[in-house]
Amino acid sequence: MNRIHAGLAGAMTALALAPAGAATSNVIAGPDPAAHTQLRAVGQEAGPQLGGRLQNDPPGTHLGRAVRLLPTKLTRQEAQLTRAVSGPTIDRSAASFSPNWSGETMQTRTAGTVQGVYGTWHVPRVQATVRNKYSSTWVGVDGANNAQLIQTGTEGDSVRGRTVYRAWWEILPQSETLIRYTNGRPVPVQPDDAMTAYVVETSSPGEWKISLVDATQGWRFETTRRYAGSGTSAEWIQEATTVGGAVSPIPAFSPVTFADLAVAESGRWYRTALTSANAVALVQHRQLKAFPARLTSSTPQQFSVFYEP
Repeated sequence: MNRIHAGLAGAMTALALAPAGAATSNVIAGPDPAAHTQLRAVGQEAGPQLGGRLQNDPPGTHLGRAVRLLPTKLTRQEAQLTRAVSGPTIDRSAASFSPNWSGETMQTRTAGTVQGVYGTWHVPRVQATVRNKYSSTWVGVDGANNAQLIQTGTEGDSVRGRTVYRAWWEILPQSETLIRYTNGRPVPVQPDDAMTAYVVETSSPGEWKISLVDATQGWRFETTRRYAGSGTSAEWIQEATTVGGAVSPIPAFSPVTFADLAVAESGRWYRTALTSANAVALVQHRQLKAFPARLTSSTPQQFSVFYEP
């Protein structure tokens, strides 16, 4: 996730929506009781809508195991130091390391294989600090082994001693776009909100649908955008956000659990078959700062990302 940092508390520049006709965006339902009830019904339908076949289909033939490729890895010396510091909490022999990502990635060398990603989580609570720190929680396609990425999620930041929570979507190389109502007000997001997110290629090649639902606050966002990425990975990530071209220190956050993991391949949705080889731990300045654990073997899979003080 990239952000243009304006240098003011809470002032984060977001790109304007594309011109009419180029794409569509819509916040469906607002934070009123009637809409809240309506949205819960929509949220309950989201799983079957994405794949009534999900629970019955076999794992994707190409995506059962990951190719361990990441754009940034630790040196062998740094990795050994991390293992010594962190101990046996996570299977270090199989995990990859990143300065800004922690979570699970599913990768393939075959372009166009990944056509969508799906997941749920509850917004983690971040700790307020004097120093500005930024984090984001998201699902996305691409980015693990290339410079392309389409993603959506939430953010939890500490800006000038106060916490800020927002919802957003992004297609690299552009910066994030905050999700707003038509009056320009950002949609509400609070810690522990129940989120459901997916990005998926539609029946029109190169056209992708981005969807983010906050069932707690009672809103649902959808937008359709053009995306020409290679489709070689899917991710469920807790991230130290890139601000002004530099990776931010990640704030302390409460454990976040990604659940109902699924990927789209060959026009169908499949449950994941992740293993410890798919895990990515976040290391900054040679110190472990976040790591995934408790990956379930049964489907639908889930796992949690923990902050390391």
